[in-house]
Order: sequence, then structure tokens, then C-alpha cells
Amino acid sequence: LAFIEDGGYQQPCFWSEDGWQWRCENNTEQPEQWLKNTEGDWFGVNTNGAHELTADSAVSGINHYEANAFTNWLRKTSNDFSHARLPHEYEREVTQQHQEIGGSGQVWEWCTNTFHPYEGFSPFPYENYSKPWFDGKHYTLRGSTPYTQTAVQRHSFRNFYTPDKRHIFSGLRLAL
Repeated sequence: LAFIEDGGYQQPCFWSEDGWQWRCENNTEQPEQWLKNTEGDWFGVNTNGAHELTADSAVSGINHYEANAFTNWLRKTSNDFSHARLPHEYEREVTQQHQEIGGSGQVWEWCTNTFHPYEGFSPFPYENYSKPWFDGKHYTLRGSTPYTQTAVQRHSFRNFYTPDKRHIFSGLRLAL
């Protein structure tokens, strides 16, 4: 909300060139799953309908461009977060192995890295399941949402989308 109120969606200095082009072409000014009521108050919308936004709930409905723009804004406007960034998925894996990450399971969390094969990769459950998406154009997301199928709600699952996608209940987690 502070990013929106500070004009983060109107300032190209926080956005990558591709991100700013996407924002302008789509006239985007807030997360996809946020709306304003007639009094000007924000509320969220999900598969259960409208809901109140709370300070401890994850932002949902942002793409990789928005996640990076927010992170850039936060670094420039807050001394406490001057080193904030999106984590690489390897960092998230290590953290997850050593401790429970609070708030997990609320949104798919964008990582800074593109989707790539791990050493020793072999396709499963079929030849073209992941392989075509190792193209440098898809970014990794980790975590899950309350709407994610149970079989996929595991720490090792890697989701991937192009940086413009925001319909997937995606958000972010910062690394400091």
C-alpha cells in the first residue's frame, strides 16, 4: 500500500525497461487482486470473494516486474531495507531446510532467477514437462497458495512463469 500511495506505479525509476513497458501497456496501478470501494478503501478479491486486507497478509496478484519495482522502491526509501532483494531459489531452499519460513503457503513467491535445470536433471513425469521452459524467459516461483493441489505443496516444487504473469496468486518474499 505504501508503494502505491508513494506513486510507485507512476515512477519509471523503480521499474526495469521491460517492466515499465508492461505497466504502461496494461495501465496497471495496483496488484491484480486489489480493488477500491466507493469510499476509496482497498480490499482484496480471491476465489472466496472480497476480503479485508490486513498488514500481516501476503500481497497477491503481482508479477515479477512488480515484485522488482517494489523491491527497488523499498531499497531507495527505507534505510532498514537498503539491501532488500528477491531471493535466489537456492537461498530459499537452504533457509527452508534449516527453519520453517513464516507465512509460507499464502502465495507463490517470485525468485530472482530464471527457471533452469538442476545438475543431473531428467524430465519427469514426461519428456516435455519442464524442459521447454528452460529458455531464460521464465522465472522461478517457490512456495504455494491455499489453492495449490496438495501433491504440489512441498518445499521442492518449482513453479515457473514469464515475468508478466500475475493471475497465479503470486507475491514476494524479501531477502535481506
